[in-house]
Amino acid sequence: AQLSEKLISDTYLRKYRMLTVTYIHTTWIVRSFRYLHKYRMSTVTYIFTTWIVG
Repeated sequence: AQLSEKLISDTYLRKYRMLTVTYIHTTWIVRSFRYLHKYRMSTVTYIFTTWIVG
């Protein structure tokens, strides 16, 4: 009985770990995308401003 319980808990832990890793990965991707978008927007604004001023 103990062996099956261990197997169940191991499977559960593995699933949980996979979910956690996926969640962290997703949030990281979203954050980096947001950062890249912000960076690109500021770059475009900067180029546009210098072009108008220049």
